[in-house]
Amino acid sequence: MSVAEGAPGPGVVAVDLGGGSAKVAWCARAGDLVGERVVEVADLTADGGDLVTGLGRLVRRMADDAPPGLDVRGVGLAAPGIHDEAAGVVRLSLMLDLHDVPLRDRVGEAAGLPVRLVHDVGAGATAEGRLGAAVGHEDWLFLALGTGLGSTLVLRGRPYRGATGWGGELGHVVVDPAGPRCPCGKRGCLETLMGAAALQARYRDRTGRDLPARRVLHAAAAGDDDAAAVWRTAVTSLAEVLAGVVEVLEPSLVVVGGGLAASAVPLLPPLRAALAEQVRFVGTPPPVVPARLGRLAGLHGAALAGLALLDGTDGADRTDGTDGTDGTDRTDGGAA
Repeated sequence: MSVAEGAPGPGVVAVDLGGGSAKVAWCARAGDLVGERVVEVADLTADGGDLVTGLGRLVRRMADDAPPGLDVRGVGLAAPGIHDEAAGVVRLSLMLDLHDVPLRDRVGEAAGLPVRLVHDVGAGATAEGRLGAAVGHEDWLFLALGTGLGSTLVLRGRPYRGATGWGGELGHVVVDPAGPRCPCGKRGCLETLMGAAALQARYRDRTGRDLPARRVLHAAAAGDDDAAAVWRTAVTSLAEVLAGVVEVLEPSLVVVGGGLAASAVPLLPPLRAALAEQVRFVGTPPPVVPARLGRLAGLHGAALAGLALLDGTDGADRTDGTDGTDGTDRTDGGAA
């Protein structure tokens, strides 16, 4: 999907909601994103209201202000956390401080439009699988480097979420039991070392200087010893966790996306090297590549979810674009 101006016909509002900001755009049925922009979460609550109400008002304004000829008929909403997507409920989002919130219905009521709620990293994976770096791959891993570290494991073309929605999440695997306290309550989670907040905190602890994560990464690439040490520790820990995934499931590809990914691209070779050192039993480790859709992967995925809602289809999260109904090798004998 390319960003374009002017896209007539039925379409949706796409929203990729993060901890600090929300990316929004219109999307026509033809698949073009139109008018992508970023809205700060603080602006959604500036009048003293809650985040969900502010988000609903934003979507309503987007629908009312759609480009001429674009008839907004639904919303694709990607958000962080653990979801019951069938019920449209965010069960837990530490980043947004939401617990058992019926986000789909509340935003839909405020906006006056039907909403499909999807996991933000899963949405990015769906978009990269259909339109980006993972086209042609069925079993692969998507990493989202943002405020924290999100991940989605794709198996047989569909994001794997496990029995309760936590499946495929690597950020809270413990890599150092004596490490920093994580917001989840544990110590030494991978996310306390890898992600924007972690990189900024570890660099500050080491140097006393408070630099945004992007500047830490730029400094590491430019030869700053302290920044390089912070990145090296993060990479080694990530490689240890990835090695376990590779040796158990043998994905064919690892795609690195998220808001911080563009800054991290020059530093991917150390991650590839560390992974190669850790993997022993599956031969060559999978390629580690940057996301082709960059920071807009989640927004593209939200748009795909909204368009699937518009079309009444249930295969919106399949990264290969099929409806997943073959099911010939499923252990339960049913369809996907």
